Amino acid sequence: MIIYQILIGCSGWSYPDTTEEGGWIQGFYPNSKIKRLSYYSRFFNTVEMDSTFYENFYKYITKQTFVGIDKTTPYNFEFL
Repeated sequence: MIIYQILIGCSGWSYPDTTEEGGWIQGFYPNSKIKRLSYYSRFFNTVEMDSTFYENFYKYITKQTFVGIDKTTPYNFEFL
């Protein structure tokens, strides 16, 4: 028997503007104070993580950054 896992997610989780400004605050996220990745991972089991592509993020990234985002999400959550 073959078992498939279906991954459902978005191309990111950090869209800090309000919905009127093109973000997810007050649309998906209830407010701007919420821990976005933790909240996001309650509804989706994957997310595209292409932030290493962006120079501003990449020059500040550390091992602790990856450890932190891993600890924030459930054990079966996947970053693509």
